Amino acid sequence: MKPAFFFGGLIAIATGCLQGFSIAWPWSGQALAALQTFSLLIFLLSANQHSSLKIKTALAWLFACAWLCSSFWWLHISMHVYGGMPLLLAVLCVFLLAGALSIYYAGAMALASWLQQKINASVAASLFAFPTSWMLAELARDKWFTGFPWGAGGYAHIDGLLSGLAPWGGVYVMGWVSAWVAQALCLFILKTWKDKQAIGQWASMCVSVIALLILQINPDHTFESNRLPIQSVQLVQGQVLQNEKFSKQRDVAYRWYLNQLKNSDAQLTILPETALPYFESQLPLELWQSMLDELKGTNKLWIMGLISGSEKGYTNTAIGMRDTSEKLRYDKQHLVPFGEFFPNFFKWFALYLKIPLSDFSRGEGDIKNWEWGSQRLAINICYEDVFGDELARRFVLKDQSPPTAMVNMSNIAWFGNTVAIDQHLNISRMRSLELQRPMLRATNTGATVVIDAEGRVTHRLPYEAKAGLMAEFVGIEAKPSFFASWAGRWGLWPLWGLGLLGLLALWAQSRYRDRSFA
Repeated sequence: MKPAFFFGGLIAIATGCLQGFSIAWPWSGQALAALQTFSLLIFLLSANQHSSLKIKTALAWLFACAWLCSSFWWLHISMHVYGGMPLLLAVLCVFLLAGALSIYYAGAMALASWLQQKINASVAASLFAFPTSWMLAELARDKWFTGFPWGAGGYAHIDGLLSGLAPWGGVYVMGWVSAWVAQALCLFILKTWKDKQAIGQWASMCVSVIALLILQINPDHTFESNRLPIQSVQLVQGQVLQNEKFSKQRDVAYRWYLNQLKNSDAQLTILPETALPYFESQLPLELWQSMLDELKGTNKLWIMGLISGSEKGYTNTAIGMRDTSEKLRYDKQHLVPFGEFFPNFFKWFALYLKIPLSDFSRGEGDIKNWEWGSQRLAINICYEDVFGDELARRFVLKDQSPPTAMVNMSNIAWFGNTVAIDQHLNISRMRSLELQRPMLRATNTGATVVIDAEGRVTHRLPYEAKAGLMAEFVGIEAKPSFFASWAGRWGLWPLWGLGLLGLLALWAQSRYRDRSFA
């Protein structure tokens, strides 16, 4: 192995780890926008020291693999601690997952480097090739093979200068702009190092573009004219250990949760995902009737997570109870691969892990927002809020007005008290910012919070506390954000289309220039 590649590999791994840490700093949970762009810049500076396309591609794979491993390393906890898999094998599985997903980014670097060689004379085209290829890799990770987009680079900018882009383009456009800034600074440093006379031209271009971005994308969002009356909410956090969830201790948790519901003075009370670890059919009819009796004559709504179906086929379900005999129901639509379901060729994996209820069925039927008084609630369960375009569909449903608030019910206890909690919180905050609606999060171990329509946490319960969070939230009665309007109708296809057309145009330009010089 050549020394240059060895040191380049070390830099790729180190900067990749920093990229993963930028989504939620492991010691504070804070998203660090500057660290995300800086780590990508240092990686690009190192990778561009090599002229070989193969070496650049290999370095990109190392960078992405380190990034993804440092983002979701905690997946091994569920496989080892709760699934009984040997520790080394669980760690290997996480590495293999990260390595497979990193192929997208290696391909993006190969494509961008090849195009840059073809269009070397055009600075503007070089600036476009890398961030667009990188964004297409992010989009591929979001959708292909059911999608696993956890830890996308744009999440690091939830509190940064690019946050104003969220309601317009979403997290992947934010990631594109960050990659563009990193590429622009990389080219600036490399080219001006060789050509001192170009410093003024490059500096003026970069400063003017960045200043324009800041002025245009960081508006002062106000919702004063769209605010609904303040509603009280209690978000319940049960702190049920995962190894006790399906044991004899579940009866204790069951009774505690029911007491939280019946003793709540809030207008809206929300329990976490699968808070009642029973099949719906196992719960006595007397329980549902007693709930109706408690709710009679009130405007209260109780939302609880449980399991529908039987051992032959079951769904992860949210049930809503109010002053009517009709239950509100939402069955989880987007399941976690290798966590809530296993592809056909991996059914043996589920049997090996021995995790209870690890092969859910996808919810069927139309998605509807829950009507409750003046509020319309968009229910989503755990991992589903990672997919912004799928949540955006709730804003363009036929014959339904857009949601006024969103509800997320989660259980991160599978992964212990790790940075996964903070990462998921920042993901939920991004959804609120993109869709311009508050998010109410009820979780088993954290983060149980209220997030306002600008992505800010207004109320928070300490992690691993067994308690109910009494809070208030304000629903927003307004038209969908620009992001919700286009992503809700067409998903992420507009970004795919613009990216692919742009790269195709660059390729056509290089072909035309080659013929002109021939």
